[in-house]
Amino acid sequence: MGSVRPPPGIEELQAWTLQDAAQLRVMRGSLFATVTGQDLVAQFTLGGVADRMVLVATELATNALVTGLPPTTVRLCRCGADFVLDVVDGDLRTLPGSAAVEESGNTPLWLRMAQRFSSEVGWYVTGSGRHVWARFHDDEHQEDR
Repeated sequence: MGSVRPPPGIEELQAWTLQDAAQLRVMRGSLFATVTGQDLVAQFTLGGVADRMVLVATELATNALVTGLPPTTVRLCRCGADFVLDVVDGDLRTLPGSAAVEESGNTPLWLRMAQRFSSEVGWYVTGSGRHVWARFHDDEHQEDR
């Protein structure tokens, strides 16, 4: 995973600003409802894009809350038929991804999960924050692509 921006033309659908881990539960439910139009149930099947997105959003946001600087913002975006999650925190000095792998010699769990459950993962830094993003193909609209 290298420094790369998400695809051009993304449109923000929803954003959640998190100050602490207690707010993750509300973000998960709202993210799921935004993508599916349904309430989040207690059991994940990991069969649908919304389940995978909730899992990855939780991992990326938790990592940002633990290792980054507040606030942490989770953005849900659309890029054509795909969804893009963009998690932003205020740490402009610590690079995610490859830097974390080099430091420990192991790929962190949040990165392994993002790579496994999304179609593309990247990161970049702007003047206002450190972004880690993941792209998901929308299972409901695969035939539209």
